[in-house]
Amino acid sequence: VAGAGDLHFDFRGYLGVFLSNVTTAAYLALIARVGKYSNLTSFGLMYANSLLCLPPLLLIVWISGEWTQSVLQFEYISDAGFLGLVVASCCLAFVLNYAIFWNTRANSAVAQAVCGNLKDFATVTLGFFSFGGVPATTLNLVGIGISMVSSAAYAKIKLDG
Repeated sequence: VAGAGDLHFDFRGYLGVFLSNVTTAAYLALIARVGKYSNLTSFGLMYANSLLCLPPLLLIVWISGEWTQSVLQFEYISDAGFLGLVVASCCLAFVLNYAIFWNTRANSAVAQAVCGNLKDFATVTLGFFSFGGVPATTLNLVGIGISMVSSAAYAKIKLDG
């Protein structure tokens, strides 16, 4: 509903966001299931995930030509400042992934649902009013409202049933 009023509507963009949400949900469900039925710690889960994801990632990079056309051609590839930022980015990604794995294994479904809904509400509200660029039209507000109410209703139904 909110996207219908988007002046720069891009079907591929909305499809990408939809697919990202579906794969993220599947990924988190898989983490929870594997963590529940295995004796792996959060670090063990992250290690197994890295080992399983690295070969397909390298294959995609090789097939697409990214390695030779982009990575090796990048003018700052050996710059110390750039490499320092890459290492810092990798460290932040590790901390974020560890927090996601730990949170998924440590918390109950109720905590996940409540915190997820609060996070979604805070993110949408903060982004909508802080960064601008999105007109506060009736259609946008109705779409965001439907999203929030639906998310809360889903969490309640899931927790009750």
